[in-house]
Amino acid sequence: MEIHPEAAVMHTFPKCAIHYMEAITAPFSLNQPACIPDLYALPSKKVKVIQKYNFSTGINGVGFFATVSQCKSSTCVAGIYTNATNTLTNTMTIPPSTPGAEYSLVDLPKLPYQTGDFQESTLGSNSQPGVQGRVVGTSLRVRYVGPRMAESGQLVALRHPDNITLANRLFSDLKSYETASVYPVTKDTWTYVNYRPVKPQEYEYSPYPNATAAVGPNLGDQIFDTVIFVTGTTSVNGNVGPLPFEAEIVKHVEYIGNINDVTHTHSDLQAMSLIRNKLPVSSSTKTPHLQLRSMIDRIGKNIIKHSSPMLQEAVKLSPINRAFTTIKQNASSMFHGLKSAGEQGLLTWASNKAASIIAEALPSITTGTMEALAGTAPLLAGLA
Repeated sequence: MEIHPEAAVMHTFPKCAIHYMEAITAPFSLNQPACIPDLYALPSKKVKVIQKYNFSTGINGVGFFATVSQCKSSTCVAGIYTNATNTLTNTMTIPPSTPGAEYSLVDLPKLPYQTGDFQESTLGSNSQPGVQGRVVGTSLRVRYVGPRMAESGQLVALRHPDNITLANRLFSDLKSYETASVYPVTKDTWTYVNYRPVKPQEYEYSPYPNATAAVGPNLGDQIFDTVIFVTGTTSVNGNVGPLPFEAEIVKHVEYIGNINDVTHTHSDLQAMSLIRNKLPVSSSTKTPHLQLRSMIDRIGKNIIKHSSPMLQEAVKLSPINRAFTTIKQNASSMFHGLKSAGEQGLLTWASNKAASIIAEALPSITTGTMEALAGTAPLLAGLA
């Protein structure tokens, strides 16, 4: 069924959908809590927290920081990292959740609920049923903070494609995963790993503080499903050895139950479908602006493919800046051929968000360029 052009232009995504897309592509830059706009759109408590840590490679120039994406309480194990005394080599594995002195465990004390507050812990007791939670978005980022003249080694950023544990995997095998990205160690440059839901239960509320509802209470070792592994670092004198790194975890979580401070959550299945289908799964280890750029690329190509002949002629015959003006002035007829009214709403938001992030990364962008990006970045992506 063809969408009336005015309907396509006027359709807007609810805030929940907009915030959700940012929570899984650029969760650090989202300045407010987020929610998931699916069928489980219950009033919920929405929380965003950021925790900072310091870790180090060891005497063999090897180290890592790994996280548990599903950790939703302030007292569950949220991650693990290496200290400068570690003796890891490229053939050793990520240890389980009871490491030795060479490692430190991570928690998220800023989250509002402890493990004992969750429903799994309170059922069968005389207390009120506890909370349930679900992860909306989470990300790990790491950067080198030592002397510039000691920059050395590589970072391997990886999210397990099935969101299962990377414990007991050989470090030498990590970079072979399709979801892995390799970067040089560069001072003050962040390397990212973003969470991606890949199973239906990962969208559901769970009574367990560090797992989905489908996993159940027999958790065993923690599910270290994301990791940034560092190898090959050398000190200022050129000898293999430890170097200092900084890490940050951001977590967006929704909670339901017998709790206060709940707010409305909007359901928009059309928005959820579009976000899921257009989000490139393989981009979870790219920088946030590249993840949004990839999202825009997919949407933009679809816009061009299904747009009216008027839009296509404007792109072919006019100089780029004139084409941009024509497109913005004639949006109603240009997007008459859209298959989904929702795509226009997401397209507008994504282009402005991409322009904002690009502007932060490249302060030299002029006002005129910003205006063009804000209205036309998706078209640029579609033509790339």
